[in-house]
Amino acid sequence: AANFKKTLVLDSDAQVIRELRAILSFYNCEVIETKNAEQCLQQASESVPDIILIHDIPGAIEAKELARQLKDNTGLRHELPPI
Repeated sequence: AANFKKTLVLDSDAQVIRELRAILSFYNCEVIETKNAEQCLQQASESVPDIILIHDIPGAIEAKELARQLKDNTGLRHELPPI
């Protein structure tokens, strides 16, 4: 976790986000929460995270499509690993 100081988390379950925040905070990581794909895309562009953790995606965009859109984002082409 030391190499991923800014972590973007996408999950619709607040409990999962709280648990990830607790774990990542232990490693001094900044956690940016998003609850849907649109927020995730917006925050990814604005905050340029080191890693994106995608767990549960509510809404119309599926995980593969979201990963493709993130990969196609020119501002994120520093080999951002969506997980």
